[in-house]
Amino acid sequence: SDLSFCPSAALQKRLYSSLYAHFYALQLNKNPASSGHIYSWKSPKYDCIEIINGFHIFEPTKLPTLVHGVAAGKANLSPVWMIEEKQTDENLALQVYRDATKGHCDQVVICSNDSDVEPVLKLLAQDAPEVTVGLVLPLREPGTDVRRFSNKRLIGKAHWVRHYIRDEELANSQLPQNVPTKKKPASKPAHW
Repeated sequence: SDLSFCPSAALQKRLYSSLYAHFYALQLNKNPASSGHIYSWKSPKYDCIEIINGFHIFEPTKLPTLVHGVAAGKANLSPVWMIEEKQTDENLALQVYRDATKGHCDQVVICSNDSDVEPVLKLLAQDAPEVTVGLVLPLREPGTDVRRFSNKRLIGKAHWVRHYIRDEELANSQLPQNVPTKKKPASKPAHW
């Protein structure tokens, strides 16, 4: 793991959400290919990785139909799948808060541009002011074709901010294509 932005830092734990594996399981109504790869991270080789669970609500509902020039209303509804994320951000935020307030770390680094992490950043400043908060925004490097904007509300609550992740950094941070397990290796799904 590249900690060049903070040379004195030592990686103790990485928290990952298994949300997407659960989404594919719901979508396909079976165990997803991705879940084996995610849960293989629990092997001793990757002992600094902790999986934080979230889930999706995936059920049919009705929403207004898009008709150009016509206002949305209840008179013209279409059936759609409601896909709603639940507890993912909250579970990650609670784990970060717990580690910081119990003195398990000197620094936390959150990789998010989602305003759902703002409350934990506020509480860390109040309840664990001695803990350095780093924020890495998962945005493309400036100058790329895709442009999303930094969440200014989060930036103001961190001690330091990294405003983008380079494609090669993201590629280098991935686990191998095949992760060894006690049985056969768990392979990373092609759609990843």
